[in-house]
Parts: sequence; C-alpha cells; structure tokens
Amino acid sequence: MASSASWPAFGVSPEEAAKGKWYIATAATNHMTRDQSLISDLKPVTGRVVGGGNGAGLQVHGSGAVNTEMVAIPDVWYVPGINCNLVSVGQLCQLGLEVSIFRGVCTVTRASDGSVVGKAHRSGAVYEVEFLKDEKVEAATIRRSMKKTTEMEDTILLATAIIKKIIKFSYMYL
Repeated sequence: MASSASWPAFGVSPEEAAKGKWYIATAATNHMTRDQSLISDLKPVTGRVVGGGNGAGLQVHGSGAVNTEMVAIPDVWYVPGINCNLVSVGQLCQLGLEVSIFRGVCTVTRASDGSVVGKAHRSGAVYEVEFLKDEKVEAATIRRSMKKTTEMEDTILLATAIIKKIIKFSYMYL
C-alpha cells in the first residue's frame, strides 16, 4: 500500500491535510477520507482500489456517511493511504447537485430548486470546502441516532425483564 506521502493530491501539503480540510476534486471517483472517525455506520469494503496521483493504488477499507459541522455527505470511502479529504464532483452530480466555479468560488446547488448546499474557495491551486451540507444525509444521521437510542432502550427493557424473572425464579427455590 502506498504511504500518504506518496500521493500528493492537488499539491496539498501534509500540514494542511492534517487539519482535516475537505477539497473539491473533479478527478475523484468518490468522496474519500483517511480519517475513519469521521465516518458513521462504516461498512467494510474489500477488493476495491483507487488510483493515486502517482499511479500507485490505494486500498479502500470501508464506506459510510460523513456528518460533521462543516460537511454532510453520503457514501464516503475510507482510504487510509490518501493524504487529504476529497469531495467528488461526479458523485455530487449523481446526487442531483450542480457544481459551478466562478471567480475563485465553487458553488454547489440543488438542481431541483437552485438552493445552495455548499461552497468552496480557491486556495492556491485547490478549492477548499467552506461547507457542504446535504440535508438528506443530516436527516438520515438523525434517524439512525434515534433508532440506536430506541434499540438501546429496548435492550435495557428486555434485560430488566429478564433480571426480574431470574430474581423471581430464584426466590421460588430459596
């Protein structure tokens, strides 16, 4: 596997990449991050490799949604060998979003109603994401967290009921 230093995406320095910034990528097939902690509901992926800027292949280890204060996007690949977080223009377009660049500003809008869901500004030769929020991802994350709470509550209630039956059963034979 290639090291993160071997794929200098867009010429982003290791120092900038370490800050966890996201960059708009026209050549990326998928959204990608090297930070596993950003991905919720990580599903393992095997046998998938993405090409690095230097021709080396980087292993995809999983995928899931990212929902942070700044970025909320679905289907993000976890690629530990990549050196920075990438937002795929192609993948945004598949979600029904439009990406336009004008005077150093990249704007992501919903094709259906023209509402702005993301912006990035030019920083040197790259476009650094200021925000990118897909409301569907945010809503799905909230539903998942509520579902987990409900499942946890159900588990606690079931465990409590079992404990009560064990205690009752124990008293019968004392």
